[in-house]
Amino acid sequence: VNVDLDLDVILQLTHKYPFVGELAIHCEHHHKEKDLTKSVERCFAVFPNMTGLAVLNSEVSLSTMQCLTNAPMHIQLSDFAIYRLSKPAYADKVLLAFLQRHQHSLQSFSVDMQPYSRAVFDFLCQHCVKMQELELANENLADNIRREHFAAALLRCRHLRSLDVQGVDMQLTAQEVVQLAANNPGLQALKLSESIQGASAIAILHHCPGIEQIMSANLCYSAQEDAVDIDDLDDSDDRAIMRFHSIPQRSALAHGSFAALLLDIGALAASFSSQAQLREFLEAVPVVHSLALVCDDQHLSSSPAHAWLPAALQGGKHAGSLETICLLGCAARFAAALLPLLRACPAITHLVVDYSSDALWASAQLDKGFVEPLCAYGGGIERCHLCYLPALTG
Repeated sequence: VNVDLDLDVILQLTHKYPFVGELAIHCEHHHKEKDLTKSVERCFAVFPNMTGLAVLNSEVSLSTMQCLTNAPMHIQLSDFAIYRLSKPAYADKVLLAFLQRHQHSLQSFSVDMQPYSRAVFDFLCQHCVKMQELELANENLADNIRREHFAAALLRCRHLRSLDVQGVDMQLTAQEVVQLAANNPGLQALKLSESIQGASAIAILHHCPGIEQIMSANLCYSAQEDAVDIDDLDDSDDRAIMRFHSIPQRSALAHGSFAALLLDIGALAASFSSQAQLREFLEAVPVVHSLALVCDDQHLSSSPAHAWLPAALQGGKHAGSLETICLLGCAARFAAALLPLLRACPAITHLVVDYSSDALWASAQLDKGFVEPLCAYGGGIERCHLCYLPALTG
């Protein structure tokens, strides 16, 4: 089992608890560095099967890190997380020694407020052969790590299940994203700050058959979104209410969750080279129940690419599973595709439209762009939620 314990409690333990796997140590301001070191030493004795350790609310001293590095051989840490080191100047020395000691067991490693040097980052990616989870942001990487080196280090990983680099300014190329997926076929979650090209997205789905989450600037896919109860929401929060209305009811009732896909409809032409490639991508994505279309650029010129979507969905695997359509951002700009989209996916029963970015549009345009297609579609819609709706003319 995984347990959270105060430092003072750990110091009082005398019996062995072999059922404890992962441990989080809670520290208070009055605790001294030697107290933390003593508690870690006590953990080795009372938790002989401990595989994970997190130190909360405290800096970790060099003596504590040395204690972890010299841990008895029966201690093989797979998960390790701390806030930061008390003496950052010695980070390379203590972190490299720790990584060398646990390189054959570590699956997750995190030091929140301590930048990794190039040497530490290299060792983490190349020699920690079981590393499965990496979450990186700009503050985790030292200034001497350049984009090319960042990409080269990541491509040395072979067993990643979760990679989150949304907080990193250095972007991977399309070829590097594909190579990363090929090197890590067990990948289940991939979060990137940049846009993913259509060919790269298709390659990710091909190389990583167990992928459950993809997040990027232009598309997001989630195999399992949790359903929420309207009674649990704040009825004054428009976003929360919109979230409730966007949940596919049949899937939520059957499974307690649903699969969702989000596309930047304004970037379709830049992301996919043709309607055929968009369809290839959609057919590679496991069945989804909710489709959100986003466009935040009010000045984006109209593109015929948004018309690809209804045709790409027509007769495909999602045509019979899609229950919810959400138009977010500049919804009215792409309202022309709404009626063909509804007709291509006859199982759609829920429609959510967010007009928060459409304030400059005349109400007559909204009438024609949205209300007419909805009326033309007829009685298939069971629930329609209009968020931030301007005054209509009729």
